[in-house]
Amino acid sequence: MILIVNQQGVNMDVKKKIFLFLLIGGVTVIQAQKNERFTPPNMTQKTHTFALPELQIDSTFITNLNTVLFSQKGCGVKKDSKWKNFFILFKAIDSTSYSICLSLEDIPAEKSIVFFKYNDFYYWLHGEIPPNIISKTKKRFSYKEPIPAFYDPPFWTLIYHIQTGNIEFKGQDCH
Repeated sequence: MILIVNQQGVNMDVKKKIFLFLLIGGVTVIQAQKNERFTPPNMTQKTHTFALPELQIDSTFITNLNTVLFSQKGCGVKKDSKWKNFFILFKAIDSTSYSICLSLEDIPAEKSIVFFKYNDFYYWLHGEIPPNIISKTKKRFSYKEPIPAFYDPPFWTLIYHIQTGNIEFKGQDCH
């Protein structure tokens, strides 16, 4: 330790600082020596159950959507993907076209309007769903909450044309 000494002896402020430093160091050592068992945070998975209308989807719509999703080079989804939940948000552009924002997630969308299952994937629909693709039935659905983690799900923007049934990427937009 270095002490600053002036002609009258050791400066009083320095003595206070040294005493405070020793006190903090002593408390830190005492805290570090406590023999307490570490308890990890609660990472228990909760199970959620809810009921939503299940769709009987227009075959042209689902065929065209899956063609875009699974056969597009560089943007397509692998059929053996561990994530099985597509979140689909519809927004009307005009009376014949809808914008579709689509992402792939690992948990279901409990707050969606309706859903349907096709080829082991769940499709969760939100927003202004085109009326020509829906006929509803009700189904109960359960899932386990995943362990908290940070991830960035894949995301696509598509255009759906009601009259032709065509679905295509909006520009070259696939993330």
